[in-house]
Amino acid sequence: MLSGLGCAAINNTDIINTAFDAHDKILQIFWTGAKHAVTGKLDVIVAYYHYNQNNFAAGPPCNGAEKATCSGTFHAVSFAVDWRFAAKFQAYAGLMFSQVNSGLANGYLNRNTIDPAVGLVFRFQVKRTNCFSSLSKPSRRDYCTTWPKSTGPVPTRWIMSTRFCA
Repeated sequence: MLSGLGCAAINNTDIINTAFDAHDKILQIFWTGAKHAVTGKLDVIVAYYHYNQNNFAAGPPCNGAEKATCSGTFHAVSFAVDWRFAAKFQAYAGLMFSQVNSGLANGYLNRNTIDPAVGLVFRFQVKRTNCFSSLSKPSRRDYCTTWPKSTGPVPTRWIMSTRFCA
């Protein structure tokens, strides 16, 4: 049949595509942050984020914003205040400054942004249980214990790793 002959055997043309002669894309991501309890009800949070992208374009290296495949960087710094003013309510306010450069800036309307955020959180109290099956007993009944009451929210790992029993 025609397999292996390419387009030249059908319409006297051949397609050459060098778009895949590029380098591997490497995006390195680094972040760090800290949370400090100023009082029992007030937390201060600060964080720094950094992305570093290599040049993965086909052809000569570039480090401008003309193509998304050029090398580039992203920097961001954030600051937030979290206030638990009632048993089930907390309020937060934050600010993030970010800057993109070179290839990572391709497509951005603004390369430097300041992003404010404010919010109010209502926490639902959930009965916390720790259930496990005793495989050594023939009945295989579930045994449950209840966690001590707390004013804090249920951590995600408890919700995902425990089963709530009746």
